[in-house]
Amino acid sequence: MKSYLNEQVIRMLKNGADPTTIQETIAEAGSVKEYSFVFVDFMQDMLDKYKVKRTDIARATGLSQDYLYKVLNGQKKTAEKDYVLAICIAIGMNIPETQHALEICGMHILNSRDLREHILLTSISEKRGIYRTNEWLESAGFPMLRVSRDMPQYAPNYTYQEEEPVTANTRKRYQEVSREVFAEPCGNAPFDYTYWANIVVSDEADNRYHVQGYYAPDFTAYSVIDEENYRKHKEWYKKHKEADTEEEYPWKTLETFATLEEAYDSDFFRFYMEIDRITDQKVEETLNKILDTANYGTRCNLKFGNKGTVRYAETYDAQDPAKHQYFQVVETDDSVTYSASHESVFMWIELGSLYPSIFGEREEPQYFMKAENDEELMEIPTRERFILQSLRTQMHAELTYLTGDLSGVSEEELDNEIMNSTAQHASWLYMSGDKQGALQENLELLQMADAHEEKFGTDETPTRIVTMNKIAICYENLDDEENYWRYREMIMAGKEKIYALLQKDKQQMKGAVSCYVDTLVDYGSRLFAEGRPDEEKAYRKEAIDLLESDENCFGKPYVLFQLYTRYSYILDEENNSEEGLEYYEKAEQLIRKYHLESSEDTKNIMIFYNNYAWVLWNRFENEEAIIYYGKAIDMVENLIERNADTTGDAAAALRRYADGLYKLYEQTGKQKEMERLEKRLAKYNISFE
Repeated sequence: MKSYLNEQVIRMLKNGADPTTIQETIAEAGSVKEYSFVFVDFMQDMLDKYKVKRTDIARATGLSQDYLYKVLNGQKKTAEKDYVLAICIAIGMNIPETQHALEICGMHILNSRDLREHILLTSISEKRGIYRTNEWLESAGFPMLRVSRDMPQYAPNYTYQEEEPVTANTRKRYQEVSREVFAEPCGNAPFDYTYWANIVVSDEADNRYHVQGYYAPDFTAYSVIDEENYRKHKEWYKKHKEADTEEEYPWKTLETFATLEEAYDSDFFRFYMEIDRITDQKVEETLNKILDTANYGTRCNLKFGNKGTVRYAETYDAQDPAKHQYFQVVETDDSVTYSASHESVFMWIELGSLYPSIFGEREEPQYFMKAENDEELMEIPTRERFILQSLRTQMHAELTYLTGDLSGVSEEELDNEIMNSTAQHASWLYMSGDKQGALQENLELLQMADAHEEKFGTDETPTRIVTMNKIAICYENLDDEENYWRYREMIMAGKEKIYALLQKDKQQMKGAVSCYVDTLVDYGSRLFAEGRPDEEKAYRKEAIDLLESDENCFGKPYVLFQLYTRYSYILDEENNSEEGLEYYEKAEQLIRKYHLESSEDTKNIMIFYNNYAWVLWNRFENEEAIIYYGKAIDMVENLIERNADTTGDAAAALRRYADGLYKLYEQTGKQKEMERLEKRLAKYNISFE
């Protein structure tokens, strides 16, 4: 490494590089740090890198602080793979770092051939965190990350073969020496580029290897070449790049992979991951330089052939965040294909045989997104799906108007598509900040639903409830309180239909139930403000019963948590503490099940812990009360240290929670604990005199 750095500095001096650049190069080379193969040291490096505290990890994972500290300090060695994964995800580690942590623990690294582990790899790559990772696992029917003995254990569906042993502490160590990435035009379109990235690494004996990634519109490849073969390749390329020759390359790769997934077990995997990252940056940089940002509009047409009538529509879109895409819908009497491609399918069909040098001699165009039917379309990203669905609706509308029955689409189907397109457009406007435009679209959609129900005899209650909820939200954003409550009342008027349809089809009614619950919550808050607790209680209880009727709380676990805490408070006010405690316990179970401590709104969680501690103290369950006071203090202390509270409310809350715990310690004669609490909170200028 040192010899290479000397050579690099000498080259820079010869080329006239300025002193600042040379110093930065030397500093960067000196800062390169390889992964430690000692678990304690490696995890400390990760904690320092991501600036995460052990209390944060305990809170996010649900592991006890005492156990977690012992694992991270090396006092305990865990055999639970999910424990290690949960800790890595809570820290925010990337895939190579997570795989390394598993490896030095003597565990099998995550393998994409197992579906649960494939989900975990994807979630780690996207930095989804514990809560959202568990959401993915549950929705796919897999156990959540196991962080306690009473949680279900997962048996992988992929059997590790004997030739795939765990190789803890046996991976070679490599350090990065240099990197480069290029982008070169490779097609007819302004956005067709080939990207080639190269990271040079060295081993402990200073042997160098070129870890490479190659990206073209139609394929990707990863490879490793040693220094000797790389030199042969460069010499051959310089000699033959202008000549038409069939002479074979005189070099060989050490490793070659067609996809990143295939490379998981490679010693060079973490460099492949870095190649992916720097190539993504290069792609974004390249696209930002392209000046061709015109929108070519939309065209719809019919073609007749031996397969009968073919309907198609296409558009060219160059808007951020996905630039330079052709979108096309091709429909026959018995199938539909949606695609977003690098080149227009229509242009290829019409012109490909005339201009093979431009379009190439291929059996079909190269897609980067393709769906064969409506079900597959739902897997395409939201923005692209919205464009394709709108494109199909526009095609049907135009062709129905021009050709009548030739469109092959019934009037009811067309009506449904137009309603769906309008709903998507309204959502798009709302997310873009155009609240007035979103309101008008939703008002129009409400009229469409009424007309559709009258014309075809269908029950449009789900669409109507969801749309009225969106209208109410738009009015709220526009500070129109009168109309806000008018539409909330209209939602409440649909109560009987909601419950009747819920008995028939829970899946179809999920959106409507969610909106109805929001309305119940709003009414409860209004009645609370007006000092009408009996009526408030009825609304809160109805919302609780609805959410409890579904195992996933209709996607609203945090709302149910808030309902539990408020309802338990109402019961306490009625001197019904036994039933109130039941709802406190339900709220605490929700926190554990859905890891609500890691949600954005931590203040309500810490308030709950403090209140729960107070309730337990009054019931003489002192040890339990101490635990929950401690949790409340941990959370508010973390809030202060992260500077997440700028109002001073957190500091006041810390004082209240600490006073409660201190008095409890005093009452139970825990002198040492009192002294520790005094020392802990002295840095916040909190004393207990």
